[in-house]
Amino acid sequence: MHGYADELYCDAFTNLAEGDLPVLTPMHDNEQQFAGYWGGTNSLGFEEYVEKFSIPGDEILEGISLGVARIVKNSVGADSYVTIKVYNGNQMPENQIYSKDVLINDFVQSAMNYISFDEVVEPSDTFFVGFNVTNIHENVTFALYHAERNEGENALYLRKNGNWIDFRDEKENKTASLAFELIACNVSNNGNDTIPIIKKGDIHIYPNPAKSILNLQTTVEISSDDISVFDLMGRELAVHIIEIGSMEFKIHLPEVRAGIYIIRVKNNTISESRKFYNFPY
Repeated sequence: MHGYADELYCDAFTNLAEGDLPVLTPMHDNEQQFAGYWGGTNSLGFEEYVEKFSIPGDEILEGISLGVARIVKNSVGADSYVTIKVYNGNQMPENQIYSKDVLINDFVQSAMNYISFDEVVEPSDTFFVGFNVTNIHENVTFALYHAERNEGENALYLRKNGNWIDFRDEKENKTASLAFELIACNVSNNGNDTIPIIKKGDIHIYPNPAKSILNLQTTVEISSDDISVFDLMGRELAVHIIEIGSMEFKIHLPEVRAGIYIIRVKNNTISESRKFYNFPY
């Protein structure tokens, strides 16, 4: 990681793995009838969704982005809101240490929505962050993008009838993550003041985190047309690419908010992707 002198070092965290494609995932009841969405409003009694994070140190949580997939609302449900929550805990959420109500009307569909925390939130090394949907009117729909896998570590936990449930116990041992991006500051930089070069195959990117500019180096010749940048939901972003040489590029990320992104280089001889973090402030 790259340390910035006299700055509070921040980073972005997600439980989505490379290759995950978050989608809007419906729930079904025992009769296989539509019952709402995983990661959202439903008629099966799931009232809260949280994800487990482990960040050793004295980190301070700045906020979280929610990848909102669907909002259906009307004037009757204008006062509907979700409650963002943070819990300390080990295997399951235990002690709530923060909450914040956010009106459904403040969210934008099909986008990552950043919710800043308005007080200092200092969790333990292992903690849980998520949201409660019990204050959403029955005729209002709110749901996040969601990814499931047949293997790997599970991050998603659900609350039903006041009890916390591991997602694997609900979905035949599948693991899952929601489209979350957690921003934490005061995280460890391992005492390393050098710019990291993330090396794998033919792509090198730096700095990571970026500050609105990402440098790309390759070991093979490419053109700027071979470079694409995507957000966690797979949407391609408009970026300005300056070609320093056929193997070195400077990528400007105009009006891109803080968060996690993916750069892809693909042509007839190379096809590689990297995850990077952008902090424009």
